[in-house]
Amino acid sequence: MNIDDYKDFNYEKEYNKFMNLSPCNYVTNHQLTIRSNGDATLCQYFRNPISHTVDGNLIDCENNPEENRILLKEIKDCKNCKYVLNCKSGCRSRALYFNNNLTSPDPTLCVLHPLVSKYIISILPDNVQYIYNLYINDDGDEPKYNKESLDKLIKLNGFKNNE
Repeated sequence: MNIDDYKDFNYEKEYNKFMNLSPCNYVTNHQLTIRSNGDATLCQYFRNPISHTVDGNLIDCENNPEENRILLKEIKDCKNCKYVLNCKSGCRSRALYFNNNLTSPDPTLCVLHPLVSKYIISILPDNVQYIYNLYINDDGDEPKYNKESLDKLIKLNGFKNNE
């Protein structure tokens, strides 16, 4: 990563670009999961089949599944979050699992990104810190979920905290 590649970085331009893409956009151009039953899915976490394989050949291919048709700007709780360009609202599968809603934030990344920002970024090379920080909106909102609200969601969904 070369800092010079970011000399013309414009937060607003990047924000507008990503708001019109799917949160799953980073996956769609390079990933496909084939399950043991022959179903193909966009990613290993989302079980929404986009195709099926027969004798190793993909058939009935739907290359634009529901989770990929959602645009980042439709995740309303994320639009003004300070971490939205780093997080992209997180995983649609986890959002669906925790909130029964594809257009909700991924609560795990709401909790994770402030911790990454506080404890991890500072130990990375200077160029990585610089680029990561370009994608943070210091005037933005804090993430929707915190540790306490994530704990509640975990308990509501049947998991027990082993603390």
